[in-house]
Amino acid sequence: MNRFILTSALFGELESVMAASPLETCALLWGSFSTGTENNVRFVAREIERVPEASYTIRSEIRAQLTAEFIGQICNEARRRHESVVFAHSHPDFEPVYSPVDDYGEKELAALFSLRTPTLRHTTLIYSKLGCVARVLGTRIELEVIVVGRSLSSRNPEVCRVSDGSLSSEMDDLAARYDRQTRAFGAAGQFRLRRLDIGIVGAGGTGSVLASQLGYLGVKSLTLIDGDTVEPANLNRLVGAAPSSVGQPKVAIVERFLRELHPDLKIATLADRFPSTATVTALLGCDAVFCCTDSEGSRHVLNELAYQYLLPVIDMGTEIDARRIPMVLQVRAQLLSFGLPCHTCTNFLDGNRVRWDLQQDSARKADPYFRGGGEPAPSVISLNSAAVSFAVNILISLVTGSPSPRAVQGDTGTGLFRAFTADIEPGCV
Repeated sequence: MNRFILTSALFGELESVMAASPLETCALLWGSFSTGTENNVRFVAREIERVPEASYTIRSEIRAQLTAEFIGQICNEARRRHESVVFAHSHPDFEPVYSPVDDYGEKELAALFSLRTPTLRHTTLIYSKLGCVARVLGTRIELEVIVVGRSLSSRNPEVCRVSDGSLSSEMDDLAARYDRQTRAFGAAGQFRLRRLDIGIVGAGGTGSVLASQLGYLGVKSLTLIDGDTVEPANLNRLVGAAPSSVGQPKVAIVERFLRELHPDLKIATLADRFPSTATVTALLGCDAVFCCTDSEGSRHVLNELAYQYLLPVIDMGTEIDARRIPMVLQVRAQLLSFGLPCHTCTNFLDGNRVRWDLQQDSARKADPYFRGGGEPAPSVISLNSAAVSFAVNILISLVTGSPSPRAVQGDTGTGLFRAFTADIEPGCV
């Protein structure tokens, strides 16, 4: 799926501009493309610019046209910035559907911008109270408008108009399977969950449990990333693994389990270490990503992706300290997304550990400060499952609006859990 991503704050500004007049209204947004896979283009909008009243040649309830001089200025500004521009306009009382007039106007715009900014692609967007549609300028490549922040919502008109009643016939074939879930967050909530493309970095003790929960939950598509193979020490917590699995890629074991569970689930696997060009590119085609790795380097990269590409990341982890009395049995889950503190804000990451994790083996061995791999950390499936459940509840809340803190931590030994937050550091990612 191709996506047009903007923050909840920017979408609020867009709504304010478009709803200010009963006349068709134009606005400009600026941003950039990042291509995930060939059929998963991601455009990220960063700022909005109002169109001055003097820059319209025609403006009515059903039509708006901008002056050639203004369009020329925008073309020059796009070339100067080397950024993509979005030509947005409203349909005040109509469905957000491209008309023949829109098609003709875009054809002329595309010809001009292709000549003046040949290395850039641009987009158009139609805003309506009934939803939003977008596409790459001069093409039929449609982009789904996604709003990211403390929640994750699609402005696709089909999604905007769904209700529990309107989906009853569409959900008949799945009614029995998801009956208990729809009783919790409605058929509309289940519909939204089923449209999700989710990435999972790490298919081990937490990632395999997570994948099974998402499979049961009914998400549409999963991308599994892990470069490791199954070892005997993994068999106590890797869901789907058996003694015969030793030596096989972890992603293959999890995929096999999921296909038994949900034959219609779309699954992509990458038996590759994260980060790499292939794994990052694959994640850019997702709606949200779960971090299920104990690598500080991986967490650092996912932290950057969450804010630079507006890709919500749900990080989780466990800690067992058997040397302390009483034993420490901690779990944690945290959403990294626009409007929320990142791992840098919370001082969660160890800079040296990040550097070591991202080094090549030869550079790591040559680093005089590298302390080695150390003892394997304790890991128990029950604790992994607790962390995963908190993380999945965050995803459900993101999409359906059910209550959940955006960051939670606690000790299963004492039974004490709490939501936590931190100030967002100025100038942070």
